[in-house]
Amino acid sequence: MSIDHYTYRVTWSPEDGEHFGLCLEFPSLSWLAETPEAALAGVRQVISEVIAEIVSLFLIRWLKNAIAVSFVFVSRPCCTANSHCLPLSRESA
Repeated sequence: MSIDHYTYRVTWSPEDGEHFGLCLEFPSLSWLAETPEAALAGVRQVISEVIAEIVSLFLIRWLKNAIAVSFVFVSRPCCTANSHCLPLSRESA
């Protein structure tokens, strides 16, 4: 996902004496800088890193689940002695 699809705002912070970069979709993330351009660049960089981390964690979890499901299918016999299974090939029939 592109970080260009988010809503950014740069405002002045009198308490900090610097510009404050914000992202509407991630209200807990911000960046302070001396110039508005640097504040915008900083908050965009933070959002980029957070999105990369989220995607990475999602992929790791997805892969772990895929491996677990694969293990279950590989380790579990598909047929029991009393079941009616189709043979995999004519030779095994």
